Amino acid sequence: MRPVRGPIRGGGHSDRRVTILLATYNGEKYLDELMRSLLSQTYPDFTVLARDDGSSDRTPEILARWSAAQPGKINIVSDDLGNLRFVQNFARLMGLCDTPYFAFCDQDDVWLPNKIELSINQLRTLEDQFGTETPILVHSDLTVVDGNLNEISPSFFDYTGINIANAGRLDRLLFNNIVSGCSSMGNRALLNVAQPIPDGHLYHDWWIALVASSCGVLHTMAEPTVLYRQHGQNQIGARHNPRGNTLWDARHVLQQPKLLRARLARAVMFVQSHAELLLQSVGAEMPRRNREFLRAFCLPRDRTRVGQLSLPLRMELYVRFLVAYARAFPLLLRWCY
Repeated sequence: MRPVRGPIRGGGHSDRRVTILLATYNGEKYLDELMRSLLSQTYPDFTVLARDDGSSDRTPEILARWSAAQPGKINIVSDDLGNLRFVQNFARLMGLCDTPYFAFCDQDDVWLPNKIELSINQLRTLEDQFGTETPILVHSDLTVVDGNLNEISPSFFDYTGINIANAGRLDRLLFNNIVSGCSSMGNRALLNVAQPIPDGHLYHDWWIALVASSCGVLHTMAEPTVLYRQHGQNQIGARHNPRGNTLWDARHVLQQPKLLRARLARAVMFVQSHAELLLQSVGAEMPRRNREFLRAFCLPRDRTRVGQLSLPLRMELYVRFLVAYARAFPLLLRWCY
């Protein structure tokens, strides 16, 4: 793995502090339950950094009450930036984090008591293996529950049809995000290289997963660490898609070739645009093989530059391009429902 260039801020490997980045917006209904779960963690060396995004309900008052009850433990960001929407709200919190480790937190979930402990133990084991200057992200499975915390599925991965054996590879992660931000934890090296989140990227957790996968290490833990609440107003949510159902779910477009071609073309353009963002933002930090893969993947959008290459290099890129899209075709169909 290629280390991140430049100094690593945040205290070094002996420093075990974690900042929980909590972005809120109109979350009064479930926020107290979340806060109680954070303060019930078995791992004590953490603080909460919360920013409200202009809520019209009692969310700011609830945060203020918890901050007053836990001074220094729960900190609230006050600024005049207004409503940033959830991706840039998290980006703002990332920019304010000054500890060696960070974790994203959603306002409506419940953290299991050992979430931080399991995550940081795994993260630090990987740092021992790859070094503290390697960007590392760990994430876990989740238990899917309803609004009253009744279990829907013991495994988010099974419920949504994610095969964790190879889903974290860059060539697959470009098409299908497997990382739920609320289940993830990263190190300072990852935070340094992943900022800023570029304009136009859909989700903060997908972006940081792509950066980890392309520049460092993305590790999946099979044990659930979060009760992932589904209540009808989730920003993302869990879509039920048992494994092996991709072609079945896409049957209506498979019966309409013109519609399929149009949606495949749109899917390719969307994914290529995100691959270009990744290449432009952190390409210098990637191992050569990942940088070359992304160049091949974006080949149709960069024909002028490709035409300036020597014939052997051009042929190598085209071979890589064909291999990448042959592997990706089943995933492309997921975008064609």
